[in-house]
Amino acid sequence: MDDESASNKYHLPMGVLINLRTQEKVILRSQHVFGRNAQASTTHLTGSDVSLSHAVISWVNDQWQLHDHSRNGTLVNSRYIHQCTVTLHQDAVIQFSSKEGNRWKLIRIDAPASYLISPDKERLIELTAESDDASRLLPEISFFFSRESIWYAEEKGNAIELKEGQVELGGKEWLFVQNEPLEETLSNEELIRQAHFQFELTPDEEHIFLKLIINDLKYELGELACNSILLTLARKKLQDHQNELGRAEQGWVSVGQLVREVSREIMKDIDQYYVNVQLYRIRKKLVQLKPFGYLFSGVVERRPGELRFADNPFQIRKENRVVGEMMTYSDIRDTVKCNKSLEL
Repeated sequence: MDDESASNKYHLPMGVLINLRTQEKVILRSQHVFGRNAQASTTHLTGSDVSLSHAVISWVNDQWQLHDHSRNGTLVNSRYIHQCTVTLHQDAVIQFSSKEGNRWKLIRIDAPASYLISPDKERLIELTAESDDASRLLPEISFFFSRESIWYAEEKGNAIELKEGQVELGGKEWLFVQNEPLEETLSNEELIRQAHFQFELTPDEEHIFLKLIINDLKYELGELACNSILLTLARKKLQDHQNELGRAEQGWVSVGQLVREVSREIMKDIDQYYVNVQLYRIRKKLVQLKPFGYLFSGVVERRPGELRFADNPFQIRKENRVVGEMMTYSDIRDTVKCNKSLEL
C-alpha cells in the first residue's frame, strides 16, 4: 500500500478509488497520474499493455475527469476511451489494462484537499474550512493557509510550513499531502486580493474593533483580546514602509519588543505565552468563519524570535476617518497612504 492508500479505519473524504481485486483504496490527487513508470506516476500500474504514463484523473470545473493518453486506451464503464477526456461519475468503473488487477471503482467524488495521514494509515486529518478533523485530533495545534496557498502548523508559538512528506506534529509523525485544486488556488488568490482587515478605534484607543471585509461581505470579528497585538504589528509594517524599508524586512518585531509595546498599550503586563495564546485564538476564529475565513488565518507571520502582520491589506480608522492604510498588494509593495498626524 503506497502513501496515497488508506485503510477502512476512518472516514474517507475527497475522491477515492478502490481496486476491485485487492480492495486497496487510493485518495485521488488533484492531478493523479496512472502508469507503468513508478517514478513519474502517482499510482503505479503493472502490465505490458499499460503505458508508462497511461492516464490522468484531474479535478476540473468541480468534477473529476479522466484523460487517456495511452497507447492502448482505457475502459470507463466498459466504454473504450483513447486519447480523449471523459467526466467521471459516482461508481464509475475504470480499467487501465487487460489485467483484472487494474480495474478500479470511483466510490467517492468529493473535491480534493490537502491532508495529513498517520504512518499506520489509521488517522487522517483533512485540511479544509469545513473539516473539524484538526481541532479534534490535534487540538493543541492551529493550522492556517497562506495567500501563497501554503499550509502552516503552529505549535507552542512555532509555525512551520507543511511540505510534502513526513512532518512531526503533537509529538507524532504524520505524512503531509499537498492536494489543493489548481482552480481553487487561483480563485482564492483573486478573493484574497479583494479583501482587507479594518481596525476601528475609539478616540482614546481604549477599544479596538476588527472586521474582515471581502467586497460586500463583512465578517464582524468584534473587540478581541488579540486586536491590540494585530494593530501594533500593522502599525509597525506601515511605519517601515514609510521609511522605505525593503518589503522582505517590513513589519518584523521581536517578541520581546511586541510584549513591551502591547503591555504599555493595554496597561497590563503580558508575556510571550499570552501573545501565543491570542494568536492561536484569532487563527481558530478565522478558520471558523465560513466560507472564506480560513484563507486569512495566516494573518501573522513568524520567523525565529520575530513576528509581523502578513501581506494582507488593512485599514486603520478613528472617528470615522482613515488614519492609515495599505489597501492592495501593490500598496504593500509600492505605495502607502497614511495620515502623517497618526502617532505610530
